[in-house]
Amino acid sequence: MTVYDLLDIPCVEREWQTFYKIKALSVNGRCDVIEKLEDWKLSSQQEHKTIVSGIKLVVGRKNRHPKRTGSCSGYSPLFEIKNPGGGKARLFCFLHKNKVIVVCGTHWKDPKRQDTDMEKAYNLMIGFIDSSIGDNNG
Repeated sequence: MTVYDLLDIPCVEREWQTFYKIKALSVNGRCDVIEKLEDWKLSSQQEHKTIVSGIKLVVGRKNRHPKRTGSCSGYSPLFEIKNPGGGKARLFCFLHKNKVIVVCGTHWKDPKRQDTDMEKAYNLMIGFIDSSIGDNNG
């Protein structure tokens, strides 16, 4: 049985979350999203800083910031939080119960891996939604 949980993201301040909450999806006690954010913080501080500022903009407004988000074509309702300057870091997310943005995947821009990473995030989203926590957590 797969166990899902929603975790606070350490680099995200609670006071930023004025319109949406944002959580990272954990599967069977492991959270790839938080691990990847920590890796980016160590390996590419500028990318990390930019993606965190993107999170800040997205969670503080009703309408997703158009330069900071994009659709994941073929994987609706997934969307991505990105660097508007063309950076490499991406977070794949979905909106849960119209109030919580759930980050369920990451991507370091590489055209060969993009569809694979989106598909993985999409499948995690479907598993979460189909689970009891997806029905009850918000």
